[in-house]
Amino acid sequence: MNISKILKRLCLSVTAIALLVVSAPLAHAGNNGRSDDRQGDPVGAFHLSCDFSHQAAVDPIVHPGMTEMSHTHHFFGNTSTDAFSTGQSLLAGTTTCNDPENLSSYWVPALLQDGATVEPLRASIRYQVGPQTRAFPLGFMALTGRTNQSARWGCRFPGDRAEFTSSIDVVPVCSDGAHLVSEVNFGQCWDGSSLDSSDHASHLVAPSRQFDRAGQCPESHPVSVPRVSLQTIYPLEVRGGQSISLSSGGPETMHADIFEAWSGDSLEQQIAEYRESQSRLINREDSGQPQERDFDARPPRIENEIGRTNPPRGTLGGRGRGDGPQAALGGRGRGDRPQAALGGRGRGDRPQATPGGRGRGDRPQATPGRRGR
Repeated sequence: MNISKILKRLCLSVTAIALLVVSAPLAHAGNNGRSDDRQGDPVGAFHLSCDFSHQAAVDPIVHPGMTEMSHTHHFFGNTSTDAFSTGQSLLAGTTTCNDPENLSSYWVPALLQDGATVEPLRASIRYQVGPQTRAFPLGFMALTGRTNQSARWGCRFPGDRAEFTSSIDVVPVCSDGAHLVSEVNFGQCWDGSSLDSSDHASHLVAPSRQFDRAGQCPESHPVSVPRVSLQTIYPLEVRGGQSISLSSGGPETMHADIFEAWSGDSLEQQIAEYRESQSRLINREDSGQPQERDFDARPPRIENEIGRTNPPRGTLGGRGRGDGPQAALGGRGRGDRPQAALGGRGRGDRPQATPGGRGRGDRPQATPGRRGR
């Protein structure tokens, strides 16, 4: 092999390594420097923006056919969602989402500030897909949350990625111009047969290790489905901190429900589109051609009027550096205030106190006799 061929192969190898580094998910520095492993984009993701629809003390998953049996929920997406909703009834409804083919319903417990209910603005919903991902069947339902691994609170400025606290029971205090957000992440490994389960969660789990390009899931849950991430955006007047509670209890009870209903094969088409995009990218990598990102393998972003292209990030939102127990998320400098404003321009010298929550679970009482699904 001559020297020119060796040099050419070496250059291609260096280029491939650089692409992998650039493609890797960015760390959430505001999360105490913890990288956001549970949000990796192995292939890509498509995003939806769903305006707030309505609130009601119903839960068609936990308490189907029963009104006023649940704590109050805030609903996004399908406008017809009530205690009697089914997959078929959702298909006959309308949606607040920016994709009219998506008639699914999403909900979270109602947020309260100083005891008063505050309506959210919208939900930014991401569907992460992999090479083996299959579409959800009509009527698929699940809930998750209430753990540090599946739910968290943060602040975000328009156009920036959200900065999150490291514990679900700590709600940050957001500075002027930053929105308080909650985020709930679902698993992506399905048992392949159940539309629901007795606890509404165990039929959908996370893989035993990071979801990678092989799309591997455990034998008990062998089917890879889209990984849904639901980020709820609250009005600017909701500052956060210890004034925040939920209809389900303290902030540590944050959770979310999904009830899937897509028109025709529209979800399959979305998945196929992103799989094909990744295939084209891999082919270009193999051929050494210049790379262009034609699939969305970026951090989650709010695709509406408060979202812009994500800017390059350094630590703590790229504006400054924190060296205390909990730095100011998105901060531009240092301060000496006892309580830092997360997502703000200053930082404090001690961690924010944990809001007192009742720590109740998702449902106020055991589910009455349910029929198998």
